[in-house]
Amino acid sequence: MEHSYGYFFLSLFLILLSAKFLGEITRRFFNSALVGEIIAGIILGPTVLGIFFPEFYQKTFNQDLFREFLHLFNGVGVVMLLLVAGMESDLGSILKQKVILFSAPLKIVVSLLVSFFVFYYLIDINYNQIEQSFFIISLGFMLALTALPVLVKILSDLNLYRTDVGMSLVGTAVFIDMIVWIGFSVILIFFKKFHDTNIFFIFLNIFLVILFVIMVLTVIRKIVDKILPYIQSQFSWPEGILAFVFSLCFLFSTIAEFLGTHAIVGSFLSGLIISDSEHFRDKIHYRIESIVNSFFSPIYFGSLGLYLNFSNQIDFKITILFVVLGVIISVTSGFFPYKYFNKSTREACGFGYGLSITGATDIIFISMLLSLQIVNEQIFVSYVLSVLFVILSSPVILRVIFATGYHYKFYDYLSDKLFIKDLNADTDEKAIEQLCKVISNVYNLDFENIKYIVTERERLMPTGIGNGIAIPHGRVPGLEKPIIAVGISNVGIDFGSRDGTLAHLIFLILTPSDNPQIQLEILADIAKTFKYFEPDTILGVKNLNQFISFVRNELQTK
Repeated sequence: MEHSYGYFFLSLFLILLSAKFLGEITRRFFNSALVGEIIAGIILGPTVLGIFFPEFYQKTFNQDLFREFLHLFNGVGVVMLLLVAGMESDLGSILKQKVILFSAPLKIVVSLLVSFFVFYYLIDINYNQIEQSFFIISLGFMLALTALPVLVKILSDLNLYRTDVGMSLVGTAVFIDMIVWIGFSVILIFFKKFHDTNIFFIFLNIFLVILFVIMVLTVIRKIVDKILPYIQSQFSWPEGILAFVFSLCFLFSTIAEFLGTHAIVGSFLSGLIISDSEHFRDKIHYRIESIVNSFFSPIYFGSLGLYLNFSNQIDFKITILFVVLGVIISVTSGFFPYKYFNKSTREACGFGYGLSITGATDIIFISMLLSLQIVNEQIFVSYVLSVLFVILSSPVILRVIFATGYHYKFYDYLSDKLFIKDLNADTDEKAIEQLCKVISNVYNLDFENIKYIVTERERLMPTGIGNGIAIPHGRVPGLEKPIIAVGISNVGIDFGSRDGTLAHLIFLILTPSDNPQIQLEILADIAKTFKYFEPDTILGVKNLNQFISFVRNELQTK
């Protein structure tokens, strides 16, 4: 074709620009760029552009050069997306929470059972027995997935991310993803080689994959942890550490492919062990995430609709079925464990529904099933639309579930005796110790006990919420009312904030263990009040009256 490279770059320009532009719009109004990126692909594909401007569509997106590029690019893109998904994980916090260890495997088991019941007994899918088995297991794994990036964004917008229920939701989603991707890697070997009569080689492949996973999570994990400080100190920053992360990702992806499973399993594991290192900094995480979100993500998700006519393939009955199954599975496997371990009915409802949130990882998963011909185009299109519906509706539903009305205002529990103008601490542990000491002296509480409660909670998930704010907290048995100590640090303290900023304003919050709603409302009130806080503005405050005046005059008027 004449000017083939010209049309190639025009195609790349159109898909990147439209996906990013619509993604920013939906991010602003619906908390997710994914929705806009998929809509962009539908508009540029045969559903819209192919109908109204068929000749232009054929010359741009349907030319061989662009299709070949897109095939190779999306192979790299999905690896990058799973690298970021793995980096969202925190192995340490998962193993410390009983509700996570119980609800994550439960959701996977329930998903597989529901998939078997629905697609074996209720719906005829016209597959042979082997294909039907792979289909049922694959959809069971898919229904178990929870979209971590979408979940984190919704929780952050609702000021719930650093709360106990937010921490449990994120940890459970991470644990589910880890089990699903590793489990599916084993099933994938069977699918790729079920025609192989030599069963020995099939089980040898499975053994090697399991051995690879174990080596990565144990030996290689420790080696990476020791290598990272050397790379960050001896190589140029940030180019050196970025090159190391991407190289490790591609190496693991290569090993996964040669072992007979999918490259994304290797990339997910690489992100998992890199983020688990105490030497890995959030600034690098955000740089990698920015690269992926600005280039790989819009093209990957934008291309999903380029070659599928959504108007011809959609089946609303299947779409509704996926939505209903997702909610039933998640509420069943999430509500009862959370209610048992944490007592709060409202939080248990939010936890259960939160596990039903779908997003990028789910679409990556079903895209892979489509490429392997495990699912057809009709199921793919219907499921994608169910994901879009869940993304759009989930913030509203969770807002209703967690609706507080902010009956408990944080400044109602402040005291001159619990206000420290110059916090003499350079670590989060020292800051917690100093604030707990003040509370202990004023209220005659057991210092070691409250320090242990708050410190253990901090170890599960850091409580830096960004913008120079930290909210270490704990639920104390026998406490009659909330207690809040405030400390101001001129130098700043690292409380593990996602935006990488040091905390200059620290609220240490103790609440009664038998009333989790109080803690939820106070934490949300602080996050909402200090959403536009700038750390430098607080350093001149000398006492509690000035601090409250600052809050009411400078922050609550914004």
